[in-house]
Amino acid sequence: MGDNYSFNIPKIIIHVAHILIGLWLVYIGYKKITNNSIDDMNYKLLWIMGIILLVYFIIVIYKNIGKYWNYAFGIPNWMIFTTHIINALLFIAIGFKYIDISTMLSLYLVVSGSLAALYHTHLMFVHH
Repeated sequence: MGDNYSFNIPKIIIHVAHILIGLWLVYIGYKKITNNSIDDMNYKLLWIMGIILLVYFIIVIYKNIGKYWNYAFGIPNWMIFTTHIINALLFIAIGFKYIDISTMLSLYLVVSGSLAALYHTHLMFVHH
């Protein structure tokens, strides 16, 4: 993919954003697992992030229809796209409080946030 992601966004920005957002998702998941409340600002940030993520990946998917490649560790582009679209819809639903953050959803936030942070930390230091 070179030194940039879609729209010429430098890799470092994508990596740092995924690390910070991943840690934030771990925080939200942990707070809910331990039956603590989270501030309403977290819900607002979730739906805002979900909408941005959804629009961004719809555009990226449209621009790349019929093109196939693998990301690091051989992960196909369609899997990355699908995962981000699902997460975007989930973040919007949580942010607007259409669904509650159950224990299972809290675990999902902890695991997916950890994976995002660890994957992008790895990519910052190891070139594939």
